[in-house]
Amino acid sequence: MSGERVVGGATWKTHMPFFDGQNLVFCVADGTRRYKTSCGGEIWTTLDRRPGLRASFLDVPRAVDASYRPWKLAVAPWSGGPWPAERVQRIETGLPAEAVECSPACYRERGRWHVSFIGGTPKPEGWSYHLYVMSGPSLGRLERAEKVTPRPVRVGFLIPRYQCLGGRGRLDLTDRVGGGSFSLQCPLDPILRASYQADDPASLIVSGRDALGRDATLVYQIDSGRTLEISSPSDAYKPSLYAGRVVFAGRQGKSREDRELRHAPCRLTPAQGAIVRLARAAE
Repeated sequence: MSGERVVGGATWKTHMPFFDGQNLVFCVADGTRRYKTSCGGEIWTTLDRRPGLRASFLDVPRAVDASYRPWKLAVAPWSGGPWPAERVQRIETGLPAEAVECSPACYRERGRWHVSFIGGTPKPEGWSYHLYVMSGPSLGRLERAEKVTPRPVRVGFLIPRYQCLGGRGRLDLTDRVGGGSFSLQCPLDPILRASYQADDPASLIVSGRDALGRDATLVYQIDSGRTLEISSPSDAYKPSLYAGRVVFAGRQGKSREDRELRHAPCRLTPAQGAIVRLARAAE
């Protein structure tokens, strides 16, 4: 595995970093939780409307047990690592204990910190994720998180210049300063995370899966329209970039979410697949 460990001596997993040169905001999880999830999906909607068909689907249960990692937000001052686990401070969001909190992004403006993240709670019919934001005088003293919009989204962030919302192969951006909106069509589908570079807010960092199902990350420069990719380190998963350094979630085991944060120098090269800007945000 490439790169150096960020946190030393931790028994929990670490994932989805955001690095601004001085602070590292990221996700931690200790163990897994279980919940009931519907099994059969649309087939049960059909069977409820047409009960005469049920005899042919007696082996299809309505619900099964499933497990997930309840990721929670945390912060620690950056020191290059590996720094001790005791330096990690939990960020309280006010979401339920069973909620997942992921994909953080943050910035400081006029003496206040602002953190956005994607949050979701498991329900039998499936997960519903939203973009949340919270503010406060420090990263350790933030007000309760509030939804940014009622629109369910799987990825997104909020910074002074842009609001970004998205999901399957597309990102919708609103220019909060100049006004207007536009969409980005991405060759990664699904998009698993959308973030930005703290020292270059016009550079978007988009992680997902390519046409062959491989994990990939693209860097899209809004001003120039260029699309770059991380050529080194090759295993930089859902990363954060700052001043030529990448912090990423390296895999520890077989599970996709069995991760630990690592960091390394980063090299970007022109991408084979381009992110395309559309004239306006799709409705």
